[in-house]
Amino acid sequence: MFSTPASRKRLLNYTHILRKTVDVSDSQRACDTAGINDEYVYQLRKKLIELARDIEFALIHSELNSQAEVGNVGGTPATGRKMEGILHWIEPDPAGVTTDYLTSDEEGTITECGSPIARLTETVYNDHCQAAWDKGALFKTCYMNSIQKREFATFTTNLTRNINAESLKQINSVDVYQGDFGTQALILHRYMPKREVLTLDEDYLKISVLRPILVTELARAGNSTRSMIEAELTLKALAPSTMGKLIWGSNKYGVAA
Repeated sequence: MFSTPASRKRLLNYTHILRKTVDVSDSQRACDTAGINDEYVYQLRKKLIELARDIEFALIHSELNSQAEVGNVGGTPATGRKMEGILHWIEPDPAGVTTDYLTSDEEGTITECGSPIARLTETVYNDHCQAAWDKGALFKTCYMNSIQKREFATFTTNLTRNINAESLKQINSVDVYQGDFGTQALILHRYMPKREVLTLDEDYLKISVLRPILVTELARAGNSTRSMIEAELTLKALAPSTMGKLIWGSNKYGVAA
């Protein structure tokens, strides 16, 4: 007897257009500005950095949205399409709505720290890793905010407090956690929600670029130089089961709040 192999599932995600604009007057460019050779070049570099920040934020927080209308309808601009970010990829589909066709074993793993809230504990974290392991996933990286990073530092198992005798410094930080379900790097991330910890195997996540970052100088309007910086990309999830998150953690270190 031959078994019938399961059909592969092609997951949906929209490309997301992110844009920044620059508008610098000729007067600003003509001035001898302290520390800056050209105001236009300075603003261009600044906006490129801001765009990189916006891309990083969208990859984490963006929520899938299709552009149902084109142009202005009744004077209201249409909302542009948006990609599904990592945090929303992990969420199961709402009742009555199926967008990714995933079973519970194929979706990401979500574990509550408490009901409704509680401090993150080592037991809860290992329960989370075990639930993912049962799906065939093994996390490699954890992203968290400052509060949850401090909570990780309170874990006692596989944790050694070191003192550097030469510099007389006590090392009181945890950047790598090694437990029954592998080793995870603990990354402090500014854009993570206070109550959540993101767990990933990043080998199964890709950034797909439709249009790379491009600076286009626009037609002059009066006495100013204008440019548009634009990119179009999306998040590609090869196996959503390799993602997970801990939710409902405390938003204040040391107490359940």
